[in-house]
Amino acid sequence: MKTTFYIFRHGQTDWNINKRLQGKTDIPLNELGLEQASKLADHMKSLPLDMIVSSPLIRAQKTAELVNQYHKLEIEYDMGLRELDFGEAEGLTVIDAQEKYGADLWNNFINHDEESNKFCFPGGEPKGLALERGLSMLKRLSENQHEHIALSSHGGILRLLIHSFLPEGTEPIQISNCILYKIEYEDQKVNISGPIWSL
Repeated sequence: MKTTFYIFRHGQTDWNINKRLQGKTDIPLNELGLEQASKLADHMKSLPLDMIVSSPLIRAQKTAELVNQYHKLEIEYDMGLRELDFGEAEGLTVIDAQEKYGADLWNNFINHDEESNKFCFPGGEPKGLALERGLSMLKRLSENQHEHIALSSHGGILRLLIHSFLPEGTEPIQISNCILYKIEYEDQKVNISGPIWSL
């Protein structure tokens, strides 16, 4: 059976504006983020969703709730969708992180070759482990009886998942707030489309 995933990033937070690394820090949507999530919900209201799964972090939860207003499903929560744990770098701006940890470390964070999957900020989660939990989640959900599943997630984990299905050497993609991708999963074969919608 083919499972179609609609995976999206949460709406804007104040930390997004300031380009701070959020990771597992539980930052809520700001006013614009709520508007963005509502626009995403309007776009997704005609999709034949039969399941909605969200990261347990509040910014993803709220985005999922707004998408769900047209579908009235019970939202499930899965750690596979949670953002990477950035360890000691959480709360730092991008510029501060680059200055503190150096250009090489930062490039390993934004690159998506196999070698970079060993990367993590001090005290944080290696990219490879985050990718593993995300892929395990997709496989597990593809084995249930739902055919159209919405996934509410974060920029870092979303980028890892998408790049894992793209040719190696693909330039790092930009994951804007509320961007939407489609992942079709059948017999462990994957077809990815998108972004199929963005602000």
